[in-house]
Formats: sequence, structure tokens, C-alpha cells
Amino acid sequence: MLPNHCIIYTRQNKKFCFGCVQCKTSIRDRVTRDREPSIHAMESCFWSIVFVLDGDYLKNPKFQNMVNGGTKEFPENGWHGMYDVSGVYNIGRIYPLDLDFKVLRKHSKKAAEDWMKRRQWFKNDWTPE
Repeated sequence: MLPNHCIIYTRQNKKFCFGCVQCKTSIRDRVTRDREPSIHAMESCFWSIVFVLDGDYLKNPKFQNMVNGGTKEFPENGWHGMYDVSGVYNIGRIYPLDLDFKVLRKHSKKAAEDWMKRRQWFKNDWTPE
């Protein structure tokens, strides 16, 4: 497992940390302890995403709800987006990735632009669409 990393955006030769990324083997891998720091990052107006290599656990609604929120157990989303490298799931804030990372590149660009323009509104309800 890799540690959390800062997401950097460069604009006019200035670097801005506008988010954080977590990398997991699977959604089950320490995710219950990492969801809360992600929520804090979103509350502080930072883009918070997670990569998961093995999306197999996402077939369990509990893990889908940890990402997407909207349930009694998980009322709010845990991340702005989860990117499933296995490319299996596309449910709410869970996005499959292909080898070109096309979806992630598109979302990263949108997140950076929105963060620079409207950071004070960049909370957990932000979506790239």
C-alpha cells in the first residue's frame, strides 16, 4: 500500500496542492480508517480521491456506500471519487479506469479548474460532471 499523496496543479509556474490521493489494494484495505481523513480533507475544500487496484469488494453494497454515502450508516460520501483500476465498477462516485486513465485525467482537470475558481464551494458534494 502506498501512503497518501498530495495532488499538485501548476499554473503560471506556481504549484498548488489542491487535493490528496489514497492508494489501496482493495476497498477493504484500511479504508475504514482512511475514510474519515478524506472527509476532513473535503470539508477543508480539497479534492480527495482514492485508487483501488482490486474492485472485487465493491460488489458488497456496504463498500459502495462508504464511497457514495446516502445511507444511515454512511450518510456522506467518503471521497469525491474512487477510481477502480480493475475497471469493473461504475456506480455513483466509483469510476472504472482504463489503461489510459482517461476518466481520471478528465476529472483531475475539472477538479483543478473548479478548485482554482471556486475553492470555497469545493466541498464533499462536488462532482466532476
